[in-house]
Amino acid sequence: MDDDAALFAFMRAIACGDRPGVSRLLGARPLLATAQIRSGATRQAATEFFLEEIRHHVYQGDTALHIAAAAYDVAVVRDLAAAGAAVDATNRRGAQPLHYAVDGGPGSATWNPSAQHDTVLCLVGLGANPNATDKNGTTLVFAFMADQIPAAGMLRAAANAIDQAAAALANCGCR
Repeated sequence: MDDDAALFAFMRAIACGDRPGVSRLLGARPLLATAQIRSGATRQAATEFFLEEIRHHVYQGDTALHIAAAAYDVAVVRDLAAAGAAVDATNRRGAQPLHYAVDGGPGSATWNPSAQHDTVLCLVGLGANPNATDKNGTTLVFAFMADQIPAAGMLRAAANAIDQAAAALANCGCR
C-alpha cells in the first residue's frame, strides 16, 4: 500500500462509524484491510493523526483493524479479518489491535462497555493473544482491573487457558 492518505481516510471512515463508506473504500481498495500506515502521531505531529471521533491517535504501523478495535466496531473487525487483516499486527509502540480494544474505560467520552466487551471477545476469537505485550512490557491482562473494564476478566480467563495449553504441550513433549 503506497498511499497513507487513502489508508488514513479509510481509518477516519471507520472512526466515524461510516459503514457504507468503509464498505465502498474496502471494495475499491482491498489492500486497505492489510496495510500499515507508514507515518503517524509523534510529539511534533500529533494533531493531524488524532481521530476525535474515538479520541485516539494513529501511530506508525497502525492498521485499519487497530482503528476498528479502538472504535469497538465488531462488524468492521470481522469484515477486516475476513479480508486478511492480521489480528497480531503491531505498531511502532508494540500495540496490537487488542490493545486498542481495551483502551478506554469509565469516564472516557467514547467508552461503550458492551461494545468493548464484544470487540475483545471477537478479537480473541479471531486469534488475538491476550498475553501480548507492548514495547513497555505492558500486558493486556494485567493492565486493567476487572472492576474498571468488564472485558478484563475475560482476558484473564483467555490468558490462563493459553498458559494451561502451553504447559500441557510442554509436559507431553509436543511442540
